[in-house]
Amino acid sequence: MKNVQNKRFGLVLRTFSSKPENVIHRVNQVVETIKKAEKISRDGQSFFSRIDVLVWSDSRFDDADCGLTARSLRDELYKQKKVFVSEVKNGDLYCTLLNYGIAKQLRDRVDYSVIMSSEAESYLNQETIDKMLQAIDQKARAIGVEVDELTPLVREGRLANTFCCWHNVSLMSVGGFDLHAAKLPPVKDNEETSSSKQAYVEGHHEKHGKVFYQLSGTEEIIPLVRLIEIYGKCLASITPIGEGEKKYRIPDPKTNSELYLRHIAKMATKLKRQAVMLDSVNKKPSWLKNGLIDGVL
Repeated sequence: MKNVQNKRFGLVLRTFSSKPENVIHRVNQVVETIKKAEKISRDGQSFFSRIDVLVWSDSRFDDADCGLTARSLRDELYKQKKVFVSEVKNGDLYCTLLNYGIAKQLRDRVDYSVIMSSEAESYLNQETIDKMLQAIDQKARAIGVEVDELTPLVREGRLANTFCCWHNVSLMSVGGFDLHAAKLPPVKDNEETSSSKQAYVEGHHEKHGKVFYQLSGTEEIIPLVRLIEIYGKCLASITPIGEGEKKYRIPDPKTNSELYLRHIAKMATKLKRQAVMLDSVNKKPSWLKNGLIDGVL
């Protein structure tokens, strides 16, 4: 695989816990994901040269980290020389945070960064990474793994940072993750009230009915469009392989109802939010599908 020879790969994980009682759970998720990542190798060497754990801690947002997660992570991971925990206090969860992580990895000579949710940890294995490398060898610049209910979207070229690999120089050459998809902080009208200028998208869930989610969290769409504009067919969607059950871990509705309802609203509005981002750059959904490299599975 000549396109991946001597290339350095990094892993970027985002996490936060708005409530102190959920910190241990979030930390355990990240630690489990890192353990899985450490088992992956290439040519007898550790596959990931660098792992960045980004803790979203911007105090302007009511749902950002409570301030305890970064310290807990450092206590757990202090022996890991390739793991770096950063408490990011300025910026949104989707765009600014990830641009910061990619910049950190680029500065450390990381050519490709894998961004994933620790909830998708069961998909992270040697076989799927090897498949990702095959796509890169076919000149893919962004490679999405088909994860659970996102699979139909990813197969249409709507790659998701739930599990996605990016060629960092290419990503930065198109402007990184566009701030049009950023989550906006509440606007303080006075000391007692606050509001948000951000629009909300309505969706429907078969069990919970009408749900709403901020018009954010589809940070992948605009850079994917730009990559195709500049490089032509350069996206890949791959089906995860390997032993073991592969399942995205949805928050427990009994023990963590807030995150569970957030997940429900996020998924129910995903397609509409992606459509808004595509429309903002005057592209139809077929643009992304046509940007997929032929023959990559």
